[in-house]
Amino acid sequence: MNDGATWRSRRDRARREIAEAVTCRTGAAREDFLAIFWDNPSPPTIGEFESAFLPDEATRGEILRAVAAATGLDQTAVERCYRREERFPVFAERLLRAGAYAKGDG
Repeated sequence: MNDGATWRSRRDRARREIAEAVTCRTGAAREDFLAIFWDNPSPPTIGEFESAFLPDEATRGEILRAVAAATGLDQTAVERCYRREERFPVFAERLLRAGAYAKGDG
C-alpha cells in the first residue's frame, strides 16, 4: 500500500537525519551510533547515549534544533517527542506521528 511505503521512507529519512544531527554534534561515529543505538535488537536509551556522548545541555539544544529543521516541525514539537527514557527509534516514530516531513517530502 502506498501509505506504508511513504511511512517507511519517512521513517528511514528520520533515521538518517537523526543520526546526522547527533553524530555531527557529539563526535560519535555514525556507523557505531546506528549499530548500537538504532539497529541493536535492544538498544540503550537516549539517556544512556547522553551520559556517554553528550558534552552539555547546549549540544542537546543544537541537536533538537537540527532535527526540527530537518523534519519541518517546530522545536517545541521536537522537544515533546524527545524522552531520555526511550530509544532513538521511538523518538523517530514520535516525530512522524507529530507530522514530520508532512510539508513537502522532498
